[in-house]
Amino acid sequence: MTPERYCEEITRRSGSSFGYAMGLLPDEKRRAMYALYAFCRAVDDIADRVREAEVARAKLGFWREELARVFDGRPWHPIGRELAWARARFGWRPEPFAMVLDGMQWDIDRRPIRTEA
Repeated sequence: MTPERYCEEITRRSGSSFGYAMGLLPDEKRRAMYALYAFCRAVDDIADRVREAEVARAKLGFWREELARVFDGRPWHPIGRELAWARARFGWRPEPFAMVLDGMQWDIDRRPIRTEA
């Protein structure tokens, strides 16, 4: 299975309405959004489904390393390879991805989010 198809399948199997909305996009943008959704789904599943915090941290660590490879042009995971394609095509920056991972880390650590309220 190609990385493109891998990400598309993750999006479709999720049953999310995002997948239907992405179907309205032009081909290259849809492909990029499937990759983005697959990444977000993968890391969110870690935060939501992995019960042992140390295991979840290790899995997030993998994704931090994979994102470094994405932005260095040498990813190996199918999602990472699609993200690298989208990065090259659309000029994506690493900071938003790091912020997603930081948010998942907060979930794993069960730290309350400070608000101004």
